[in-house]
Formats: sequence, C-alpha cells, structure tokens
Amino acid sequence: MADPATRMEDYYKILHHLREFKVDRQYPYSFESSDNVKPSCQLVAGSVHANLLRFTGLADDVIVIPTLQRDYFSIDTVEIKLTPGSELDPSKISLGFHDTMGAEVTLLTLQGSGDIISAGQSGAVTFKVNDQGMDPKSQLLSGIKSLSIHLDATLDSLDIIDIIFRNNSPVCTLESLDLGLIDGENYVRDGLQTDTLPESLLKYKYIAAAAMTWLTRWEHEGQVMGDGTQKSKNYADRLLGIVDRAIDTYKNTPADDNTDDGINEDLIGFSLI
Repeated sequence: MADPATRMEDYYKILHHLREFKVDRQYPYSFESSDNVKPSCQLVAGSVHANLLRFTGLADDVIVIPTLQRDYFSIDTVEIKLTPGSELDPSKISLGFHDTMGAEVTLLTLQGSGDIISAGQSGAVTFKVNDQGMDPKSQLLSGIKSLSIHLDATLDSLDIIDIIFRNNSPVCTLESLDLGLIDGENYVRDGLQTDTLPESLLKYKYIAAAAMTWLTRWEHEGQVMGDGTQKSKNYADRLLGIVDRAIDTYKNTPADDNTDDGINEDLIGFSLI
C-alpha cells in the first residue's frame, strides 16, 4: 500500500459520499515538504514516511506545521511520534489547533501525555481530544489549517516522525478505502471497456469507490448483526446509478464534446441525498 499520508485527498473524496463513516485514522500532514513549517528544519529520509522533520537547537520553541485544510470533527486522539535529542517528558508538550496558516488563532489546546522518552529513542506523545463528556472538543475543529507544538523544554534536536489523528470507534479503515478505490476504478473501467479513464469521469471513480466501501460494510453488518440492511444496499445502488448514468452519457456523447465539463451532472440526476 502506498503511503497513506500522501493519499488523504483521495480518501476524503470517497468519504465525501460516506458522511456517516468515521475512518480509523487520518494524516493531516504528508511529510512531503517542509514549506510553511516553522522554525526552519531539515527534511530527512524517514522510516515511517518518505521523510521526517528534523529540528535542532530548540528551547521552549513553538513548532508550526501546516495541515490539509478541513474539519476534523471525528477525531478522538492525536498521536505524534518523535525522536528527541535529549530526554523528553510528554507532559512538557502541548498541541494547538488553528484555522490560520500562521497559527495566530487557537481553536483548541491539548496537553500531551505518555512515557518519558529517552534521548535518541523514538516514542509517542498522545493528546486526548474527546473524553466521555457530552460536548466533544472535536466539534471545535472546523477549518483547521495548522498545528502548533509547544515545547516547555530544551532539546538538542527533535525528529518528528509521524502525526496521526485517530478515531476510537471507526466504521472503516484507510485500507478498506484503498480496496474500495481499486474496485471503484475497475467499475468505471469495465463500464467504459477501456484501460484509461477520461478526465471527465475521474470523479466518478470516487463515487463508485464509496459504493463499494458501503457494500463491504453492509455485508459485514448483515453477517454479524443479522439486522435489516436493505436500506444500506439501496444507497450503494443509488451511488452506482449515478456512475452508470455518467458512463452512459459519456459513451453517447460525440468524442469532440467529451471535455472536462462535458457531463452535465444535473442531467444525470446527481444527488447524494
């Protein structure tokens, strides 16, 4: 499987059609670039992702990391994996969520927890977003654009290896979305009887992927719960109906008219309600 941190945009395009589906984890930062990361750092080959972020000479610093801009309402915990150059107590770290790139406005601040991390050893700092309260703190995480890591410590160096947003009661995993995307793309290919998807139909592979992911979940619930699942199956049928109409419209449109805007979604009945 390709690095999921670099594929979150694909996953979100599927989840857009599965609004009630909570995924097991999200990667808000891809580790592909150090642009807009403050203070300046090195992008170094990593073991978890292609790269990690390496900072040196930190003393009560604030590290700002840009994220994929979106709402993160469904996360319960944040896990940051790192390797400090000096012993680090996770309680000396706090995490801020911001709806600006420069972290000027703070929507939520969380305190870190975890075991002491020895110098040169990799460990994890955990931040609890939601507890058993009636008002989940994650409801505040709208339009997040950056994270800030506040260090109440002096460190010779610090490698940030991974940043993971986790959900404690997911409906699906990123791996199941990967499988759904393969099946969804194959569904569109088979409908077109071609090996290459035209640009104007690329969006429909995500709708088909959502339908396949939904069906996988529906089958699992039907086996385990033994409850009525016809309504769930109907939703997948409706999604695939949208894809089928788009394929038919494309096949019945003269080649010169099949541009990126060649499919009028109003005419094929595009609706996810």
